[in-house]
Amino acid sequence: VVQTVYRNWLGELEKRLDLELASTVVFKFKDANVSPLTVQPTRRERLRGTIYAKGTPTANNLPDSNAWAEKPLTLKPILDKLYRCSQHNLLTVLIFDQFEEFFFLATDLEQRHQFYNFLAQALNLPFVKIILSMREDYLHYLLEFERSKDLSVINNNILDQKLRYHLGDLSPENAKNVIHSLTAVSQFKLEPALIEALVKDLVTNTGVVRLIELQVVGAQLQAEKITTLEGYRALGNDPKTVLVEQSLSQIIYDCGPENEDAVWEVLFSLTDQRGTRPLKTQAELVLSNWDNSTLTQIPLILEILVGSGLVFRVPETPQNRYQLIHDYLVLPIRQKYKQRTQSNIKVRLKQSESQLLRVRKQRLRAIAISTVMALLAVTNGALRWRAEAQRINAMLSALSASSEALFVSNKTFDALLEGLRAAKKLQQEEQQYLPSRTVEADTRLQVITALSQAVYSVSEHNRLEGHSDIVSSISFSPDGKFIASTSRDKTVKLWHPDGKLIQTLEGHQDSVTSVSFSPDSQLIASSSWDGTVRLWRQTGELVRIITPDAGHIYSVSFSRDGQMIAAAGKDKKIRLWTVDGKLIKTFSGHRGVVRSVSFSGDGNIIASASSDNTIKLWSQTGKLLNTLKGHSAQVNCVVFSPDSQLIASASDDQTVRLWSANGKLIKTFPKHQRWVNGVA
Repeated sequence: VVQTVYRNWLGELEKRLDLELASTVVFKFKDANVSPLTVQPTRRERLRGTIYAKGTPTANNLPDSNAWAEKPLTLKPILDKLYRCSQHNLLTVLIFDQFEEFFFLATDLEQRHQFYNFLAQALNLPFVKIILSMREDYLHYLLEFERSKDLSVINNNILDQKLRYHLGDLSPENAKNVIHSLTAVSQFKLEPALIEALVKDLVTNTGVVRLIELQVVGAQLQAEKITTLEGYRALGNDPKTVLVEQSLSQIIYDCGPENEDAVWEVLFSLTDQRGTRPLKTQAELVLSNWDNSTLTQIPLILEILVGSGLVFRVPETPQNRYQLIHDYLVLPIRQKYKQRTQSNIKVRLKQSESQLLRVRKQRLRAIAISTVMALLAVTNGALRWRAEAQRINAMLSALSASSEALFVSNKTFDALLEGLRAAKKLQQEEQQYLPSRTVEADTRLQVITALSQAVYSVSEHNRLEGHSDIVSSISFSPDGKFIASTSRDKTVKLWHPDGKLIQTLEGHQDSVTSVSFSPDSQLIASSSWDGTVRLWRQTGELVRIITPDAGHIYSVSFSRDGQMIAAAGKDKKIRLWTVDGKLIKTFSGHRGVVRSVSFSGDGNIIASASSDNTIKLWSQTGKLLNTLKGHSAQVNCVVFSPDSQLIASASDDQTVRLWSANGKLIKTFPKHQRWVNGVA
């Protein structure tokens, strides 16, 4: 009896036990309300947790579907049946597959104790064997069982090496022996030459055969009824990958034909260009799926993929993450996805070309009509507007399709540029015309999809991951060799530009808000809500702690000569220190929290940005030189251009503003939809 569903494990186990007994000719309960009809679940039925009888059973063949829910969920009925089986010398093997799922679902201790009670009693029954199949990294969960129940039948040591059987990779010779032994007792015989070729294809770079890959490929060989080397070679240059793809296709079919595109998007998102299996949350997978009509199906798709054993769920807080079960799946998934995408793009390119041709003809027709039928000027104008709208839609579709083609060809940066061209053209057209009348909804979605896909790919390639909370600030060293990042996780991390983590600087007691490199890149200054500014070396050595007694510190900045440090805080003041920690000057004048501070390139001017909606310019002596007004909400960031002639500011009023050094507003950039937190 194989158990894979644990949401209602007791009811499912009783149901499966009765079904197996119903198909056992040598034994049948007198009071069982099941017929000896043979029941075999299909792949889809196993995945969705429902079982149906093959053939055409009547209502009396099987219990009513609600009958299982009506039965009281107690251990006695199952234990009674197992006991009666043992009285008839009927060996019963209970296999709890993917048993780690039980611990994910049974979060209540009382639920787990019910299973522990069952296991303890069942182990003491003769002719009853129990197999728990689970990932090795979850074995420690069983220790709770050992501590709570009497397991003298297994010497009170559930993790005894004698009780564990490791299912790992096989040597090529052992793999051949396994295939020979399995086929020897079945009607499915493989010719020796096929076995040799199959094992050769399955051997990895480390000289082993992965058991799970052998299982998938072998099952697909049987499903395709391929028993000869000739039939195997007929699959193509890489028959192993073809068989894996066919197995994937069957699992994807189980998710429903209407969800096929969404499933491929999910699987592709669980791979990357390096051939590895990144961990993704459900939210990240939703973002990678651009078909809004299937977004609600992604939770069901993930459940089916997890149930099939293709995807593994990693329980985490606040969100579970998902990962492909093995690296060998990455290549066939990416190959199949690209084939599908290229095919779709060819169709769309052809449609776009046809549409462009139709548009040209319509424009010529519109011109002819306008010259011949001058009296129908209004009608002619409408036709020309319609033709122009069709031309715009066709052009946007062609640009989007080109971006997608470049993306599939791994030219991600070129795909991004093409996607940006399409998005810029879309923006221009929607500013010039009414969007709902010029650019069709499908065309707009196609442009957004192409651009988002390209942007997502480029960001993934350069992502620095390591902080455990929100990243609040990031800065390049002047020599370009390092990147420093700060986070609410109370740390500063130092990275190589290629993404390799160099150092984690620990010591702050609250969120780290800002980071700044000295001009020679040797020192790093960090500010924090813990009210301190800390100086570090690149090696992670703490040089000095400066405590200005100002409450939260929001920003810190080195002067261009590296001799001074400025910090801005919650107390509405800016403080200037030497790098030795000596206070030089305190600047007062803002009426709100000071959010940002920055030195000019020549070091003569200090700019500060505040929640009082202003930017103030100061001399090193603390003299207020100018107040820049114009923002309608708090100013979050202020920076100088390298030549000190321009100042840029970012604000909660959703704008970026550019100022001259004397305080004159040059330009306002108003296109952001939310607060602007930074500018560089």
